[in-house]
Amino acid sequence: NSVDVWSPKTIRAGGGGHFATDIEVAPLLTLSELRVRGLQTVATVGTGGVGSSEIPDGPVAILVGSEAHGLPADVVAAADWRFTIPMPGGTESLNAAVAASIALYVIGNRSTESRG
Repeated sequence: NSVDVWSPKTIRAGGGGHFATDIEVAPLLTLSELRVRGLQTVATVGTGGVGSSEIPDGPVAILVGSEAHGLPADVVAAADWRFTIPMPGGTESLNAAVAASIALYVIGNRSTESRG
């Protein structure tokens, strides 16, 4: 509901990533419907979440909230995992697109990193 993933600007900003990953546009899916489809739900949170290595391998749905407010508290509470991007001291926050990109990268590569 927040972005058209196939708009020219979004594709350009994605640098080709659209064609290297599965993208499912399903704005009305609930977390339970995602689980029925075999996906673990991972809520991105500013603090208090786990690192990517703690999230088991397998398909995931990464949930990213707005820059101003993040995800609604009930969505965070209902997610299987809460993931926090480690931030150096003094960095307050990232914009939603950057946070989503980092989450996609580190969570998507968690099985390769654990194998070395």
